[in-house]
Amino acid sequence: MSSNNYNSEFPSIYDVVSRKMDNLVVLYSDSTDHQYKALAFQINQAVRRSEYISNLPSISDGGYLDFGYFGEQGHSGDTNVGVGGAGNDKLRVAYRVDEVIEEWGLAVQPDDFMLGVANPSGSNIIGVESGNDPDRARGWSADPSQPNNVGVRGSVRSQWTRTPSGIPTTAASTDPSTQGLIRWDSDPDGDNELYTAYQNLSNTTQTPTVVAMGMRYHVVNVQDEQKVRRMLNGDISRRVVQYGGFDNYSPNIPPSWKGNEVTVDEQQVRGAIQ
Repeated sequence: MSSNNYNSEFPSIYDVVSRKMDNLVVLYSDSTDHQYKALAFQINQAVRRSEYISNLPSISDGGYLDFGYFGEQGHSGDTNVGVGGAGNDKLRVAYRVDEVIEEWGLAVQPDDFMLGVANPSGSNIIGVESGNDPDRARGWSADPSQPNNVGVRGSVRSQWTRTPSGIPTTAASTDPSTQGLIRWDSDPDGDNELYTAYQNLSNTTQTPTVVAMGMRYHVVNVQDEQKVRRMLNGDISRRVVQYGGFDNYSPNIPPSWKGNEVTVDEQQVRGAIQ
């Protein structure tokens, strides 16, 4: 049970976020199997952030909205963010990108919508994607009566994404017991978009809305490799979070962080996140 007495499998986003002066280690995978990167930070300031997404299209009963980012002019899968598609990403880190990490929860209305989330490379964080991988080829189906539709393939129901008062939970996260969705960018226009997709199982045509709430962390990147390793190992008090779902994806990172990543193996990762 979370600290606000909301009894759910998924805590409120504000029950898991970090605070000012916390230490934070972010783990992500690179292009090598069973190999990971660790970046470490000290949080100098933590500020609440929220966005209301009300420009999604209506979806018919049983219908789908495929993966896209939250643009200022709508929901779009166009990767030419800020130039084509739906304009600038509403969840982008718009300034001081080398000093900011954000953590988000997503609350979807109305009831009986299914939510899928993908990282910037298009690899799913929740929900099964289409593709050549046999386990992933059962992704989005045009026929909701078939067993490969999103409603039964690993996405989360909209009721799970919010507390009774409407605060987002961690249901959309890669590790919902301990964190929200982690976001950073290396360009003020946004280049590590979060992509969401929806299926309507409400028995009527409806327009989904999303409340995104979380924290903006103003951080200092730790540059000393030994200190990063000590933080990862727990020798220094820290919180460990994952970025992007551990799916062999190397995200764009701010230029000033490059060279400060520490390569770690699977055993070290397991010890840090258990």
